[in-house]
Amino acid sequence: MQLRPVSRGVAALAAVAFALVSPHAAAAAPPNDDFDSATPIGSLPYTDALQYQDATGSVDDPSTCGGGRSERTLWYKLTPAASQRVKLSTDPGDVPIDVFVGSRGALTRVPAACLWNPGAADVRFDAVAGTTYYVMLSPSSAWQVDISFKAEVGPTPPANDDFDDATVIEEFTFADTLDSGAATAWPDDPLCHRQLHMGVWYRYTAPAQTRIHIDTIGSTFEAAFGVYTGSRGNLSLVGECRSGTIWQQPQLDFTAQAGRTYQILVGSMWAAGGTLSFQFRARIISTLTLSAARSTIDYGRTLRLTARLNRFLPGTSPTISIYKQSGGLRELVASGGVDADGVLTVALRPEANTRYLAGWSGDEQYSADETGRLQIRVRVITRGELFRHFGRSGAYKLYRRGVNPVYAYSVTPNHHRREVIISFQHLRSGRWRNVVRGQLEFPLNSESEGAVAVNARVLTVGTRYRIRARFPGDGDHAGDVAAWRYFRVTG
Repeated sequence: MQLRPVSRGVAALAAVAFALVSPHAAAAAPPNDDFDSATPIGSLPYTDALQYQDATGSVDDPSTCGGGRSERTLWYKLTPAASQRVKLSTDPGDVPIDVFVGSRGALTRVPAACLWNPGAADVRFDAVAGTTYYVMLSPSSAWQVDISFKAEVGPTPPANDDFDDATVIEEFTFADTLDSGAATAWPDDPLCHRQLHMGVWYRYTAPAQTRIHIDTIGSTFEAAFGVYTGSRGNLSLVGECRSGTIWQQPQLDFTAQAGRTYQILVGSMWAAGGTLSFQFRARIISTLTLSAARSTIDYGRTLRLTARLNRFLPGTSPTISIYKQSGGLRELVASGGVDADGVLTVALRPEANTRYLAGWSGDEQYSADETGRLQIRVRVITRGELFRHFGRSGAYKLYRRGVNPVYAYSVTPNHHRREVIISFQHLRSGRWRNVVRGQLEFPLNSESEGAVAVNARVLTVGTRYRIRARFPGDGDHAGDVAAWRYFRVTG
């Protein structure tokens, strides 16, 4: 065939025509590119190869659960004949998946059916028989790989899969083991570093101020958990989220306030789940005090000590122990259960200066506590008496001129070889003054007694005198002073 030249204008039109029929422009959009042409999913399991390169988006496509509207969407629809859990996934993963019910322009998102978190493996939701579910996939235009879509019957989730179905912990010590691989990540689950996969929920209300310990030791995957207060969709993190490795599982200790409810979300940082081993321990923070009506008592007198346990469960009777401290050693002196007010009162008869403390070892309900040391001083009893007098006038014992008054004294308990200080005074110009300068010290005999005689030559007829003994005390006992004994000499 002979070719003929054409004008420049005709050549331009030919170029336009050629461009309009280029193979790329003529490629058809995938058959399920639009909501109205969603591909039906038959019986499960179902697999399809995504033809996404030439997919488009529609202006009335709903936004993804990750936010924003995708430029490419592919649609599937599923109407199960029986209620069942459905699992949706892509290979490779990371294709955002959203599931809706309703009609075009009036779609409602299925809460649990949302896959937008990077690293997540699949979407799981509980489908109701006879209800039509619309699945929207949003593949990225930047991908250049073959992608497959799969719908299958999902595993039965744990009973505490959802926040509203949290396992309520009522014991002080609780442990749970379950397969977390069947759990669901709900879109409104709070972030713990980021959204956890395959999360399950636990709930605990503290009966009093309580110390809580939580760990996932023994789990077969890299577990993570967070503790929250508040209600669904309005949760506040307590402390910080904890995560770890298979070999070093996370642990958390915190103080729970009385009457407050704590929500615990436990899941995986990654898509892989496994056997979850969850341990919980609560101990009421009980505080213990120890008091005495008096800090110093006379030797031989009874002392009442009162131990008080604060914050304990009504109807229980924790046992408190009271010890006396001597150097670095402790000796148990009393033990018993507290009354309804948390009080344990014991009567003791201390022999010497003693430090007491109360201890509460704790148990499966209570944390241990111990009081500080309570110092009780035991005072000796010092007595003194005058002898050789022939009579008395009021408080004064009477002596004849030339007779030496004898003052006898004693200290209880026995302090032989220790010294007693004697004070001897006379009344001059309306004031009591020492007769002898300096301190008069006399030892106690083996019976812890002693006596002194007052030289009659220093006594003046009509002058008023008084005398008494004082034991200054030592490391074992507090000191004591005997009562003044008054006397005068007659003519």
